[in-house]
Amino acid sequence: MLSIPLHFDEMAAPASSPKCPNGEGKSPVDLSTLPPIKLAIRSNHGVELRSGPLSSLTPSSVASDSSAAFDPSCNGDGQLLYTKDGSKLALKSIKEIRIVDTATMKDICVIPRGRVEYMWFSPRGTFLCSWERKTAASAASENLHVWRTADGESLFKLHMNECEPNSFKPIQWTEDDVWMVTMVSNEIKLFHAAAPQLASPALRLRVPGVAQFALAPAGKPNLVAAFTPSKGTDPAKVAVYPLIPGTGCAGGDGVTNIQAQASKSFFKAEEVALHWSPIGHAVLIETRTSTDKTGKSYYGESGVHLLHADGSYSGTVPFGTNAGPVQDVAWSPTGKEFLVIQGFQPAKTTLFQAANCTPLRDYGTNSRNTIRWSPHGRFVMLGGFGNLAGGMEFWDHFKFRKLGECVDRDGAKSFEWTPDGRNFITASLRPWRRVDNGYKVWTYAGEQVYAEKYEELYQVVVQPAPVGIYPSRPPSPRVMDRLKAAAQGGADKGAASAAAAAAPAKPSAYIPPHLRAKGATAPSSIMKRETVSAPKKLTQEERAAITGQAVPSKEEEGGLSKSAWKRQKQKEREQKKKAEEEAKAAEEAALRQAEEAKKNDLSDPSVIAKKIKVVSKKLRQITDLKEKQQQGTELNEDQLNKLKAEEELNEEMKQLTVLAQKASE
Repeated sequence: MLSIPLHFDEMAAPASSPKCPNGEGKSPVDLSTLPPIKLAIRSNHGVELRSGPLSSLTPSSVASDSSAAFDPSCNGDGQLLYTKDGSKLALKSIKEIRIVDTATMKDICVIPRGRVEYMWFSPRGTFLCSWERKTAASAASENLHVWRTADGESLFKLHMNECEPNSFKPIQWTEDDVWMVTMVSNEIKLFHAAAPQLASPALRLRVPGVAQFALAPAGKPNLVAAFTPSKGTDPAKVAVYPLIPGTGCAGGDGVTNIQAQASKSFFKAEEVALHWSPIGHAVLIETRTSTDKTGKSYYGESGVHLLHADGSYSGTVPFGTNAGPVQDVAWSPTGKEFLVIQGFQPAKTTLFQAANCTPLRDYGTNSRNTIRWSPHGRFVMLGGFGNLAGGMEFWDHFKFRKLGECVDRDGAKSFEWTPDGRNFITASLRPWRRVDNGYKVWTYAGEQVYAEKYEELYQVVVQPAPVGIYPSRPPSPRVMDRLKAAAQGGADKGAASAAAAAAPAKPSAYIPPHLRAKGATAPSSIMKRETVSAPKKLTQEERAAITGQAVPSKEEEGGLSKSAWKRQKQKEREQKKKAEEEAKAAEEAALRQAEEAKKNDLSDPSVIAKKIKVVSKKLRQITDLKEKQQQGTELNEDQLNKLKAEEELNEEMKQLTVLAQKASE
């Protein structure tokens, strides 16, 4: 039986670390007080925990006398998973799941569950969900389990034939870990997370045809976005519901009907990905189809829609005339903006405003399919991985300035920021690559500061940190000086040599051997298919071209400033809306008057017949009341008032009878 060597190479920050300004007008940050960055690495050597300044790491040495052994093994069939705050680490092997306290590296609990394929933590790490694929021997057993991480006790289990948590988690928790949510046919169920009972959910929300749901990560009350696929001629729909036990209208079957507070319908959506904003105020809906009926794309059609949780806005994210699939969508950590990479390669990257889908910035076109925001939202990485070359661009989002670019040509499968937002880590892993396994550390400006090769590398995970541990820091003066020198065209020799050392060598274009002796040169760049456009802030005209809205002319503006013209137009829209509402109210009042007049039109025989029927019914009721009074029954005030109206009703009956006779003649 194999053991898991666990190496902890503690490399604390230097005791005399300098102070760095945080760029927010506050006191400088003492870097010596910040905790070191930690990595968990799973390879053929076992599991290693590395920490310290990432530029000072040294290749690990596997020595059994200096390692803590875990049993059973956690190799290619294992998995490492941190909680959101990094306080717990789950190590999955082929026979068990071990949950460790990252502060002491002591076991919290051991869950004796083998063959687990996927697992995920609740937001606060109180619970762990695991899923395993069914076999012929385990076909009758539940394969989706919820465990309490404090003691490893099983709290909940279900049958689930298929599971892909990277796209949809079938069990989710609210941000405070108080409620657990799951889904069955036509229902979304809410359970008390501490003691979920399958037979007694706290809320059963009726959502006919629901195929997918996503809980909002923040905000009160708790919100859920539910996706219903299209059926027949009905469009697909995403609706947002509040999850409040005890509200809504419960039917006889115990299922509650709750009015959706926001919804968005659309076509061309066989599958969706629901992306909630970090502050829970809106959800991005990424739609996809398996085929493209226009024949433009082999991979089907895709689109992005925005829905505000309070129903104040819903719309389709505009791409103008740029055709092609959506490559990636990502919210800014602030929740005020989002980035979209869209189009055929080289794809276009655009920043949109979350309030109304207004395009703000164009990051140009390049070979990109991946967006990664730094934890504070100051930096953003735009990269091209998978079937692309591995290029990365690093941007200062606050200043809309490119800090640097680089290329990882080893086919990285894993890529993420460190929690301090100062480094970016890429890793080439098995089984996607059988050779050249390893990981690299890059700065926020695209400079490679560390690299390590492995014979077999399965996973590299950065330990998260609670919010507020690391401050948001601007680019260092060294990076800014290099950018200024490059912009002026006179970079100093030290900066130039450093940049040359950091930048990977660009491969020369291929020239066939039979042409090399003839002095043939590389093909002209004009013949290359891909063209890259420059980034820019969008003008009002360019935004209008994307959204399809008209741009006001100088004559329309009437010599006013843009802000004054906008205020004037807003006032005109409000006045027009008020006039339309008043006209609608007047029209409805006229219709009501016409209805009343029609009901009282005594020239119509049908109206006379209806009135005779009503008066006759009232006279019969009066006759019954008289009989009850004669028998000694005491009548109430309403009944006595009916008796007083007898004479008036008799007179009305005589008039109606005369009118009916005249109408029949």
